[in-house]
Amino acid sequence: DGFVVDSDAEEDDDYETEDEESEDIDDLRFERSNEWYIVKDDQHHSIQTWAKREDGKQLRSFKVRGEIKGSVEEVMKVFLDFDNWKRWSWKVRISKLLKKVSATEYYAYVTHDSPFGVPDRDVVLHFNIEPHSAKQAYIDIKINAEPNYISKDPEFVRIEAETMRMKIYSDGNGKTVFENEGYVDPASGMPIWSINFIQRSAPYTIMLGLKRRVENHLYNQSFVVPFATK
Repeated sequence: DGFVVDSDAEEDDDYETEDEESEDIDDLRFERSNEWYIVKDDQHHSIQTWAKREDGKQLRSFKVRGEIKGSVEEVMKVFLDFDNWKRWSWKVRISKLLKKVSATEYYAYVTHDSPFGVPDRDVVLHFNIEPHSAKQAYIDIKINAEPNYISKDPEFVRIEAETMRMKIYSDGNGKTVFENEGYVDPASGMPIWSINFIQRSAPYTIMLGLKRRVENHLYNQSFVVPFATK
């Protein structure tokens, strides 16, 4: 179908490096902090991730920033092609568009492989997009879980709490900046250590996968982004 599966992003997280071991120490150092702290600073790939504790919540929020060689339109060609998220996003087995409400509103269904011995997760995501405009120099995307949008599949545990806010814009020098801040609670039955590992690793892996898809032109060239990107 013209696509090439890029598994490098997942392979990068198949083993723990010395840097990741030091990140574990940092996680413990800042586990009670409600301020952003750096989790990974990958200068080579121009990706940075942060985490923080939220008041009244057991799990951490995340923030990620990446610079991608390519246009905003190219980035959106990958990002909005929901049926192919499984080729680059974090442990995604199934991904599909459920409904296109308008050019700027979508519902998508995604399943995630969980660690061994833990039931896999699924989630329905609701996307609301504010395109680039004369008054707004970036694309603003708000994503929220809609757990009751479709009936639950007994094979999966439904994620009920997932919220993200993304800003996507050109740096003016041939690169696109992609910023994402959010919070995910993968629901019951998953140990806290496993959740924290995923929250630390997934934002980086997703950004790296997106970056590789765009920079290697591994997307549907005929996919039309239905709103202004510049």
